[in-house]
Amino acid sequence: MVAAELAKAGHKVVVLEKASYVHPSDASFNELQGFWNNFESAALLTSEDLSMMLLAGSAWGGGTYINWCASLPPPKVLCEEWATKYNLPYFNSQAFQDAIHAVCTRAGVSADAVRHNVPNRVLVDGARKLGYPVDAVPQNTNGSVHECGFCTLGCPYGEKQGSHMTWFKDAADAGATFVDGCFVEKVTYSRRQATGVEATVLNGTVRLVVKANTVVSCAGSLHTPALLLRSGLSNPNIGRHLRLHPVTTVHGFFPQKHVQSWSGSILTAVCNVVRNIHGEGRADLHRLMLQYPHLVNMIVLARDLDSSSSVVLDADGRPRIKFQLGTKDSTSLVEGLIAGAKVLLVQGAVEVNTTQFDLPPLRLSTEEDVANPIECATTQRWIEQVRALGAVPNSLGIMNAHQMGSCRMGASPQDGAVNPDGESWEVRGLYVADASLFPTASGVNPMVTTFAMAYSVAQFVKANVSDRTNAGQKIFLKSLTVRQSWSALWSAIWAKTGRQLHSTVKILIAIVALRHTNAWMAMWKWVVACANK
Repeated sequence: MVAAELAKAGHKVVVLEKASYVHPSDASFNELQGFWNNFESAALLTSEDLSMMLLAGSAWGGGTYINWCASLPPPKVLCEEWATKYNLPYFNSQAFQDAIHAVCTRAGVSADAVRHNVPNRVLVDGARKLGYPVDAVPQNTNGSVHECGFCTLGCPYGEKQGSHMTWFKDAADAGATFVDGCFVEKVTYSRRQATGVEATVLNGTVRLVVKANTVVSCAGSLHTPALLLRSGLSNPNIGRHLRLHPVTTVHGFFPQKHVQSWSGSILTAVCNVVRNIHGEGRADLHRLMLQYPHLVNMIVLARDLDSSSSVVLDADGRPRIKFQLGTKDSTSLVEGLIAGAKVLLVQGAVEVNTTQFDLPPLRLSTEEDVANPIECATTQRWIEQVRALGAVPNSLGIMNAHQMGSCRMGASPQDGAVNPDGESWEVRGLYVADASLFPTASGVNPMVTTFAMAYSVAQFVKANVSDRTNAGQKIFLKSLTVRQSWSALWSAIWAKTGRQLHSTVKILIAIVALRHTNAWMAMWKWVVACANK
């Protein structure tokens, strides 16, 4: 995003990408190889206490390469919260709404072509029967019907408009340079001004040094704080306030329904029935896998309210994740499981499982149970067991696919790691433009919000670079004596025109004729441009 915006504005841009480029036609959709190539730690990344499994993209295009196309905009209530509670009025501005519109347009976001597969249709119809709110989830597929059950491993059709298909392409078309397979070790700076980065390529065998006065970290909520910490930054918000959207699952067995949950679009419906609630885990694996063609799986996602998470460095300078599930978030997960179970039951499921340890499956085995699947005594006893067991870490399967907030934006250094422009409070010219900027968890799939924030940061970077360049030229002009000015001017002219003295004479005559300050500034901009070529 930032690379595309800056390159299109005429800036020299170098993109250092940790992943290696793979053309969609060459991508592997073998699960073992796909997870190894496209996910952090081959999709086996966990929190330090092993209570949460984290799915984090490590592909060309990051998480947008392997996500499920869900393109939900930031809710209005979220924008108001960030603007008022966190003193960041930009998020209530028309400029931010324009940013959302711009990124959704470029990413081809639309709900017009959404086609529900069997599991999503079960959710939609069941929620409506129960009076639960349910909506279609927009997709970033340029209005195409995208029945791609393998999106977790990428898109073989090139329809999913992630960063790899949009902003990376735009940046390349505008002249940006790309270095893939590159790991950035640290940001360099002098006198609180960014000077570049130090990195490695070719599996760490070759060191790479890039000199730049503007550095933008888009490494995500796990690696951006790690990079800043390795670089010696000390703002206490770096790595703190990590938000993870804890997720668990509930699934129902439909013996008479040919589900095939691997077919069709993965995520096209969302039900927010327990969004504002605050104010058999051991089933035989063999039997469960035999049921798989007839299983409808639902995810239950909680917006972090009181969970505590952070990113710290290990002995090798790599990120480690600490996670502690909060009481409110635990309750949200449990009530979400119950609501999901009711949706499955009302749609005809005869068996329902959660991932709670020691909870037997709910089985409706009598005609009375099947006739009244939610209010029957069997279901009510099972619901009591679900609540009694609760959501206890390491006794409930908890996972995560959204990492946010670990270098959050703040109105002051006490509130955040970066300022409202996305620039570090500690190092001028060092910016962050990824989901780690979020002041809180988004509560919805964060891709569109991340795109919009990165787009906004790109505009701030362009404005700041322009302002600081002009200010630097004025300071440079004022600091020179008359003799030094003519000497510098002559050197620039000579470097530009060489021995073409007739051209030099014409230029000098034009310069002598200058009398207006703006003309002098225009001349000095030309001098600086000549010197930089």
